[in-house]
Amino acid sequence: MRLVQRIVLSGLIGGALSIATLGCSGHHSTPPPVVSSSSSPLPFSPAQEPIGNSLLVYGSGFAGTTSVTNGGVTVGAFTVVNDGRIEAFVPANAITGPIVVTTPAGISTSSTSFYIVPTIDSFTSSTDPAAGKTMHSGDTVTITGSGFVGATAPLIFYGPASSPGSISQPNYTVVSANRITTTVPAGIPPGSGYLLTLTVPGPDGGSINNNSPDNILPNPSFTIL
Repeated sequence: MRLVQRIVLSGLIGGALSIATLGCSGHHSTPPPVVSSSSSPLPFSPAQEPIGNSLLVYGSGFAGTTSVTNGGVTVGAFTVVNDGRIEAFVPANAITGPIVVTTPAGISTSSTSFYIVPTIDSFTSSTDPAAGKTMHSGDTVTITGSGFVGATAPLIFYGPASSPGSISQPNYTVVSANRITTTVPAGIPPGSGYLLTLTVPGPDGGSINNNSPDNILPNPSFTIL
């Protein structure tokens, strides 16, 4: 830091000495944010959540955070709890990916991905295009929900108590993070109370599905005619 002063002499003999500070100049740099955690293997907790649930992001330099993104999707609701912690809510349309924190001092990206737990909200079918509550074998079905990106494992149609067992459907198209199209497998027995399981990649090379206890809303059921 540099201090600038002006010295004024009043008279050469017996005069008063006046010292006035004009000002000072210097530069103080704010450290950029760092998304990391020294107390756990992951920079956020938990490692997976469905849309709408909250998570904690750990690190440093979070004061003045201007944006948080998850998988490239902006988190609209977040709170800077303190310089080392942010509480964020998983945004609609979020996809599995790193968490990025932006402050006026810089940008930090997590070294690991935060995983979106898939959620199935509703169906439409050729038989029941309005509500999707009833289906026939061979019907075209549209599944709506969230967290669908990355799904590659077969869809599983789970039968009710009257028709126990399950039938897999490996053929489907992930249209977007919120939409999948498929057909009801051939030979599926009639019955009510069918459920569908959708599986996506999860943390540590594992997998997660829409029947996760993290999901608050129940998995919707349907009837096969």
